[in-house]
Amino acid sequence: MSRRDILLILILALTVKTFWAYKGSREYDGAYTPQSDSWQYMIASENIRYFHVLSFDYDHQPSYFRPPGYPFLIAILRSSIPLLFAFQVILGSLTVVATYLLSLRFGKGVALISGIGMALGPLGGSLTGQVMTETLYTFLVVVAVLLWDRSRLISSGLAFGLSWLVRPNTLAILALGLVLAVFVYRTHRRQLALITLIALITISPWIVRNAVIFHKLVPVAAGGGQNLLYGTFDIKYGKQQLWEQAFAQPGAMPAYGWADPRSQDVYLHTAIERIKSDPFNWLIVRVKQYPRVLIDTGAYAFPSSELAVIMKWTFVFGNLLFWIFSALGFYQPQCWLSSRAWAY
Repeated sequence: MSRRDILLILILALTVKTFWAYKGSREYDGAYTPQSDSWQYMIASENIRYFHVLSFDYDHQPSYFRPPGYPFLIAILRSSIPLLFAFQVILGSLTVVATYLLSLRFGKGVALISGIGMALGPLGGSLTGQVMTETLYTFLVVVAVLLWDRSRLISSGLAFGLSWLVRPNTLAILALGLVLAVFVYRTHRRQLALITLIALITISPWIVRNAVIFHKLVPVAAGGGQNLLYGTFDIKYGKQQLWEQAFAQPGAMPAYGWADPRSQDVYLHTAIERIKSDPFNWLIVRVKQYPRVLIDTGAYAFPSSELAVIMKWTFVFGNLLFWIFSALGFYQPQCWLSSRAWAY
């Protein structure tokens, strides 16, 4: 490990992330679109600061609609956009360094490619200048895996638990890890069991809070009923105003309010009924949607530029290369067998 390499990668990451944070701050006009994710995070942070309650709307009613981690971070930073973006620049840059350190087990060359790629990644960079959970969440997950790789299992479990309080995706990560540990990577069973236990202990106060207030078991946040329902909508791609198409679908609008957890229950019920009524059509719709989820077109970076079409296909080509190299790396025997990270 070269300190010089780490320093150079850190400087590169700080430079790139600062550019994206500056770009995001210039585009911020003092308020976000009502009911958008960013708007709800800012409202929640102000409710925490002034009313001491996690609520994602102006009604100040306790909620479990979203996990508490990110709104609490914004509240700690006094709901200041400049402070938040500056902090996200630091987190994003440290994520790059952690990626480099994690990749060193595959050799210095691979580590440099991973670190530089992570530093230059446009999607991760653009999120540095947005009020979104991805920067904080990615930092926590990468650090958790790095700590696990260094056999610091308790610290890894704590980091996974904190990431769980930012985004519920961690539940799927740990569940998949446990399944693979039981049936494939049996030597890692105890490690994953300890990590999962520490993660559960970390989130337990929030689960208890939800049980006391709402009298129901809520694993961190409301279920993804809205996402599941929207995944049943056959949207016409290539058209403008995709969200308007989605909102026009039956059942798309919330039954109680955008940030009301009860709406998620209605969404979930509606989604299940739609899937049960025509499961084959639902599979076709998902087949159309998933490639668009996994391929980055760069629309966030060049929304109205004359180069948008060229950049779109450049991004698509780059994504295809990424998935090809990822597949090759995944099936490399030395990568498959030598890294704890591949237990996922």
